[in-house]
Amino acid sequence: MSDLNKSSEMEGSSVQKRRSFLKKSATGAVLVSLPAQSVWGACSVSGAMSGNLSQNTDRHDCTQPRLAGLSPGFWKKYRVGANASKSPIHSKFESVVGGKNSSSANCYKDIVKEVVANEEMNLDAELYSGPEKLNDALVPSSAGFNIAGVWLNSYFGFYGDGADDHEIADQRANEMLLYITFDAIKNQDDPNYEPKYNFEHNNTNYVGSNC
Repeated sequence: MSDLNKSSEMEGSSVQKRRSFLKKSATGAVLVSLPAQSVWGACSVSGAMSGNLSQNTDRHDCTQPRLAGLSPGFWKKYRVGANASKSPIHSKFESVVGGKNSSSANCYKDIVKEVVANEEMNLDAELYSGPEKLNDALVPSSAGFNIAGVWLNSYFGFYGDGADDHEIADQRANEMLLYITFDAIKNQDDPNYEPKYNFEHNNTNYVGSNC
């Protein structure tokens, strides 16, 4: 076998191993195919998509993005079919709703339910093939569960800027997607690998236009 064929076979085996791991991973993005080489050397969405960072393809270090806001476990209560009416709006909204029993609290619940039911994340198709609709991604077993949490926290102003801004929410969601992918690859040989993400419970000043 030629050196070229041997190299190709080894690379194919490595690719298959990583793909298999990521598909089984409780966290990782669901990949149709492994990302292009440019992705592996870049720990940023813009860098990963630039196509000119094929060097450093073995560097799988990536810093976890800031996780501000509420956990995905809170947001999933507002999925279609969930009984959100019995769940008070989170206390971190209270600075704007005036408390969980305020007249505007139910209005804010309705806004959250509408966003969860109808909005979609615009995720990098090279990395992700799971549900992009928030309502479908907000299932604990979904690869997009934590990514959807980041998107919603950004959209509802828990980062302190860009409330109602789809573009910023998409950017932050893609940063989380990239981190999850890198982290899964870095830990692919650890049978006890179980990622946990802690969201910083800060307040939002999001203002519902109709409330």
